[in-house]
Amino acid sequence: MDDLYIKDKTFNKIVFSQEPLAKGEYENCIFNNCDFSNAHLVNMQFADCEFVACNLSLAKTSQTAFRNI
Repeated sequence: MDDLYIKDKTFNKIVFSQEPLAKGEYENCIFNNCDFSNAHLVNMQFADCEFVACNLSLAKTSQTAFRNI
């Protein structure tokens, strides 16, 4: 199964430890007030994304790319 490619999407007030973010590449997305604490973000890519008032503490980010964030 191929990873997803998500572009120009806005995510609002999501707790990603309870609703996991789909594995894939995210481009030009906006994450508003999202909680990534303890979320599994391994092998994901984020390019030109905005993280506004998000909690990324203890997120698992091994092999994850954050480009132009």
